[in-house]
Amino acid sequence: MEKANAISELVKLTGHFIVCAYGRVGEQVVNELLVNKVRLVVVETRLGLAPDMENLDVILVEGNATDDAVLIEAGIEQAAGICCCLPNDSDNVYVALTARSLNPHLTIISRANSHESEGKLQMAGVDHVINPYVTSGRRMARPIDPSKHLGVYGRCHAPRGSGHSHRGYWLE
Repeated sequence: MEKANAISELVKLTGHFIVCAYGRVGEQVVNELLVNKVRLVVVETRLGLAPDMENLDVILVEGNATDDAVLIEAGIEQAAGICCCLPNDSDNVYVALTARSLNPHLTIISRANSHESEGKLQMAGVDHVINPYVTSGRRMARPIDPSKHLGVYGRCHAPRGSGHSHRGYWLE
């Protein structure tokens, strides 16, 4: 979508979702939103993504999401929600504060890279805080059936020196 068309589309856009940062997390968010046919705008500092966004039929705003003018250009005042996927927690706090001040009814979702940042993001007005490391760890553990992995989850009651062990864990 060429720049003039993108600006024209942005002026008409309401009820859309803004994704800040098209990195590993942001790309997955965009893919999920596209599958669910959510209208969206991507805000990204890296240049050269325009052809990729055009292929996805996604409006791209090139700029830093921590800049109020960039969020306004992305249509924050008419947006339904924003997803802060920046790799720096303090940037996500700043974007959330700005977004909330520009649109008090916005749904704000943010990435948090540390447990310490989760509370700060909530104080900044974030509705849903997601730590991708916790989420992926839980997801990876989900298919493990504890009954089939005694070496991982087994309770041990055999006295030391009895010779009954499995991978360093004492068996019953």
